[in-house]
Amino acid sequence: MTLRFLKVVFVCSIAIASQSCSNNSTSPEESVDLTGFWSGRTTYDVSASCDLLGCYYESRMMIVQTGKTVSGWFRARANQVSDQTPIAGTIQGDTLSLLVNALGWVGPMKFSVSSTGRSIVARQDKKTISLTLEQ
Repeated sequence: MTLRFLKVVFVCSIAIASQSCSNNSTSPEESVDLTGFWSGRTTYDVSASCDLLGCYYESRMMIVQTGKTVSGWFRARANQVSDQTPIAGTIQGDTLSLLVNALGWVGPMKFSVSSTGRSIVARQDKKTISLTLEQ
């Protein structure tokens, strides 16, 4: 084997390795797959009386993602099917945009997606939805 041949093999190996490594990371234009069941809390108030009253609901969401489009359902009260409302939206990078209509959460909402893709958080006025991907 010639030195030139070894250099070509070495350079190609580095190029292939860096290509495969770059495919494993998420660029700002790519998004993690959020498909699954999510659970957590919907906090609807943060006033002092909430220390005593606990102004939150245990919530649940199901997301199905196809490319950058998401659909599914959201329940502000996790165990009450009557609270279930359809959701639809898109994901772009670390932002999940949904249309939600449940218990005072009406209209578009923007969820911040964690870098691991395992938690999402949305805030609107005094309200917060904080959910974690179920195992």
